Parts: sequence; C-alpha cells; structure tokens
Amino acid sequence: MYMYRYEKRVKYYGHIENNDEIKNENVVDDQNPKTLIRAFGDGLRQAQVGIQSSFTVDAHAAPNPNEDVKVLVTTPSKQACYMLVINNRNGTWTVNYTPNEVGETYIDVIYGDEVVNGSPFKVNVFDTNQIKVSNIDGGLVGHLVRFHIDASEAGVGQLEIIVQDGRMPCDAASRGSCRFDASFLPREPGRYTVDVKFNGLHAPGSPFSCYISDLSCVSVSDSLTSAPV
Repeated sequence: MYMYRYEKRVKYYGHIENNDEIKNENVVDDQNPKTLIRAFGDGLRQAQVGIQSSFTVDAHAAPNPNEDVKVLVTTPSKQACYMLVINNRNGTWTVNYTPNEVGETYIDVIYGDEVVNGSPFKVNVFDTNQIKVSNIDGGLVGHLVRFHIDASEAGVGQLEIIVQDGRMPCDAASRGSCRFDASFLPREPGRYTVDVKFNGLHAPGSPFSCYISDLSCVSVSDSLTSAPV
C-alpha cells in the first residue's frame, strides 16, 4: 500500500515527573501496593477530542482490593474534563473520560493513598476534525492531480493519504507548519478515490472522489453539416 506518513511533534507542556527513584519494572515488590495495581488501556495512550476514551484499573492483587480509585485528568490549559470512574465490584474499575482539547494530557491514577505505578500517564490527544483538505478536482490522464492538506491544528499523529485503496502512488511535500501539497498521477480514466486519515480516523469528508478523463478517447469532427432553418 502506498501512503504518506507524517508525525509532527508539539511542545512539552512542563508536567514534572518524579525521577527520584530508579524503577525496575521487571521487579515486583509484594510489599508495595503500587506494584500490585495496574492501569492499562488505549485511553492511557491517545484519544480523540470529543470521543469517550476508557482504561481499566486492576487491583486484584492489592492487599485491600476495596480501596477507592481516584483519577485526575490534567489538560494542557488545565480545563475541566468530563470523567467517570466505575467500580465493577470485582477488583477492577473502568474509567471513562472525554478529552476536550488537543495536546499532551496527563492522567494520575490514585488507589487509596498510593499513586498507581506509571502515573502520571501521558496521553496524546488529537482532533481529526481539524484536518482540512482542499477540493480534489477532476483531471486528465497523464496530468498531476493536486490538492492541499492542513493538519496544523490537529495535534500529534500519523497522516495517511491513500489513493485507489493504495494501488496508486501519492506524493506529499511539506509546506511547513504541518501543511502539505499532495499529488498523484492518474494513468487511466475513471473515478478515483482519495482517503485521508489521521491516527487511523477519517478526515472530514474522506474518502474523497474525482473523475479522470482521457482526451485521447475524444474525437472531434472537422466537418460541418448544414441544417434547415
């Protein structure tokens, strides 16, 4: 499959991590509750603005599996973020939250009075809805079809441009600030599809389509026929 991938980086938001202790994740201390409690799930890695993300807290192995779980979500601008902690009554908790802004978001998970190992978790929050793709006009066989993509407000992620389900090569040149000039060279007439994704999600309007014509198949007569008036 032909695709153009790009990962941009944004500034570090200055969350201070505790590096006082050198931790060996391969060693489990049975006396330390922090090493007996796990927090895991896609919601601790990346999330889309406006879409609920989830993760799980597992305290099966904790000395007291009935402690409370508290979660603190810190967004780049310190805005409040909707969050719900659900006790599954089986030693696990499900945490749902809906991010509301692009950027590095930090999640602290606290079990009883202990900070869960791995906290704070850094989550990449992005917004595919901020991807802007110019009109992809029809074209001619053997002539480049050009269009523009603006990902400057979408956050950190992987941009994919896929033409004809990956059967057609596509080029993309950076204009800086996460803006791109993209193009592909059609070899046959017909309808072409262009799929633009960001972190695996479709950009607004994607997949796009355009029609490619072949002038060599068009015949023009040089004779004129009179008609009665």
